[in-house]
Amino acid sequence: MQEKRINYRVLPLAAFGVALAMVAPRPALAQDGAPAPKPAPAAKPAPAAKPAAKPAAAPLYSPWTKLCAPESQGAAPTCLTLMEGRATTGQFLAGAGIIEQQGVEKKTLRITLPLAMLDQKGVQIIFDQDQPLSGPYLTCLPAGCLADFDVTPAILEKMQKGQSIMVKAIRLDGSLLSVPLPLSGFAKANAGPPADPKVIAEQQQKLRESVKAANPPAPAANAPAPAAKPPAAPQ
Repeated sequence: MQEKRINYRVLPLAAFGVALAMVAPRPALAQDGAPAPKPAPAAKPAPAAKPAAKPAAAPLYSPWTKLCAPESQGAAPTCLTLMEGRATTGQFLAGAGIIEQQGVEKKTLRITLPLAMLDQKGVQIIFDQDQPLSGPYLTCLPAGCLADFDVTPAILEKMQKGQSIMVKAIRLDGSLLSVPLPLSGFAKANAGPPADPKVIAEQQQKLRESVKAANPPAPAANAPAPAAKPPAAPQ
């Protein structure tokens, strides 16, 4: 009997930012009747120490959310339980989602990464401290680059009981993209009903607010100074 397969269309991810003070040495005071000694040449200031690189801020995450929709009229709905991580600047870093269809045993773990990835290297995922799993990119679209992994019973158990998935890939410039995606909340979202669109909209708004809070606007360079308060009237 031919195995029923899911038409793995692209389901969009939810869119859920020392200056050193140098003081010149003071010249020595002249004594009475003695010529003032020549001031010693100013010592060259020590080079300013380079400020330590700030550690990268922890990513912002959308909660695990389940979305369901039929691929065609009358078809069983295809569901995607997904989440994504973004930098505090709002830049998309990585997303993960389980694709499944009612009545179909096969499930797929889809990893989505930003564009400008080195596709020859593919994607590597690591569940907690397990051995890494590697896979090629399925395709790259305006929404990002996709890589699919077959969900075995062992992988599904890791998704339900594990702590995180570490997603690793190589950018076009040769740098390593390494993003941890927490698994907390996956099991509940995956076993539960699809999310209400209003709830999804609220989650996206919260994520936007988190990005905004992490990137407060800089004060305008030419902003006028606050007006001085007039002196208090004498009693």
